[in-house]
Amino acid sequence: MNRFLKSPTRFIAAPAERFYHLTHSSRRTPARLVLSVPLDKLEATWSRRSKEQIDQFVNFFQESKDKLFKRSQEEHARIRNHFRGQLKSFSQEDSVLLKDFGAHQKRQEAKAEELILQNRALWNAALEEKTERMKLERKFNVLGALERIVYQAKLQKKVPPSAGIQQGLGKLAQSGEFTEILHQEVQARKLDVMHVMACVDNLYKGIADRTKRNDNISLGRIIVRINKLNDYERAALVIFLKVQDNWQNPIYWRELYMCKGGK
Repeated sequence: MNRFLKSPTRFIAAPAERFYHLTHSSRRTPARLVLSVPLDKLEATWSRRSKEQIDQFVNFFQESKDKLFKRSQEEHARIRNHFRGQLKSFSQEDSVLLKDFGAHQKRQEAKAEELILQNRALWNAALEEKTERMKLERKFNVLGALERIVYQAKLQKKVPPSAGIQQGLGKLAQSGEFTEILHQEVQARKLDVMHVMACVDNLYKGIADRTKRNDNISLGRIIVRINKLNDYERAALVIFLKVQDNWQNPIYWRELYMCKGGK
């Protein structure tokens, strides 16, 4: 049988126990093919081996997939732990920074309040000095009051530092605080807004020509007299005085109603 398996040729068996080559045909007896291994056994072997190989491949694939999934899970866990550690570290750093920032902000607020108090004290001192100078210069009157109003507006940066007195009054007349009081006064005094605003443009010079001496210093108040100004000038002057009433350390004043004859 081994010799038959190794040989590339096949033989047929004849009834007379003679062996003929496959290419030889006999007219008397039909040819029969003799196989060294039955075909069904070969098919069974191939089927078994194929199934085993498929099973091995499936097992290998499943094992590889399980290993890959496990490795992926471990890597994800490692990354999560890493970032959790970083987040915890960042959170601790943020807490420290916020604490430091809060302490720094409190210190800055305390310094700002201190500076405000210092500035307020300086402003008060400057305004008190300005008031005393008004008395010495015989300007403790409505004229000096207008100069003090512009001076205080410059301290508060409401008016440019280079502005003159009349320019400063004109700048203040454009502010919202002036406009609000303007409408209140013209309504209360029954005056025309345009006429009052026209007086603002020449208010300082008009008052300077008619004011030459101090008011009663002992009273500590500026007197707005009816006999010195017309209704529109007096309304414009009162509006400026009421504007500075809302500022720090205002000058005290009073509108005095009396007859034009001085009685």
